[in-house]
Amino acid sequence: MKHKIGILCSCFIIMSYLAVSPVIANIADEFSDVGVSTVQMILTLPSLVCLSTSLLAGVLARYLYKRSIILISMACYMMGGLCPLLINSSIFPLLICSAIMGLGVGGMVTTTGAIICDCYEGTGRSQMMGFQSAVIGLGGTAFTLLGGWLSRFGWRAAYGAFFLLVPCFFIAVLCLPKGTLDTSGASQNGRHIPRYVRVMALLGFFFFTLQNTFNTNISFYMAETGLGTARTASLATSLYTFAGLLAGCLLPLLMKRLAQYTVSLSFLLGATGLFLAWLGGSLAVILLGALLIGFGFAMFTPASSCLAAERVDG
Repeated sequence: MKHKIGILCSCFIIMSYLAVSPVIANIADEFSDVGVSTVQMILTLPSLVCLSTSLLAGVLARYLYKRSIILISMACYMMGGLCPLLINSSIFPLLICSAIMGLGVGGMVTTTGAIICDCYEGTGRSQMMGFQSAVIGLGGTAFTLLGGWLSRFGWRAAYGAFFLLVPCFFIAVLCLPKGTLDTSGASQNGRHIPRYVRVMALLGFFFFTLQNTFNTNISFYMAETGLGTARTASLATSLYTFAGLLAGCLLPLLMKRLAQYTVSLSFLLGATGLFLAWLGGSLAVILLGALLIGFGFAMFTPASSCLAAERVDG
């Protein structure tokens, strides 16, 4: 139970960078001398840096225990999330801090899943992957709602949501298992990676890129169409992350019934949600789209990890 608490507490903060998504439009208003695309990089940079850091985390896993990688990643997250409370007079410190958060996201996304595979097998592994997805969604919802609520005191106050990282870090210090060093031949020679794993990685990159367009644009869309404010945008993003909680709870049942077709269903749901978000027209349609996008992506991530791990173990 102690190890489970440590792992899930680490997963809770993975999507905390979404805490500032409701105030992106407000930041753009303040720094009107820079382009909108530059302001959007505040949310895009964590995702972009995450992609390269995930690969680096896989290499570091040969030399550092997974617990150490997770704690270092959490420290990066805290630094990138809390520094904007002090340094926020221009857009560039915010971008640098977002990139630092990306270091944390990349290390944690890869390593929390890997440490679950180290500690659990079979049904226990799929259940923990489901818990992981649920807790990631719960954390994203909590941080987004908190960021939206704090925005009433100005966009800078939204960064105060990252103070939640501090107790999570100390719980992880006390409860995380050490994990193992990745000394398998598969990790050291790309030629031994099964084709299925390569395909899942490519699909994951594709899915990750598409769903990220929703988070980076929802605040602007609400402002431009008059459908809502920063707090309304936080509701849409919270529904997206809350769907991850639902997906995580249902994942063991879905994988038992659908097996490898779980990935196909996740893509179908995500595509439908993106279509509804593009269609727009009303707040209800946008919120439904957010729910489907979040559910599909939250289902894809643990399901693909479980299926890939089975191929590697086999």
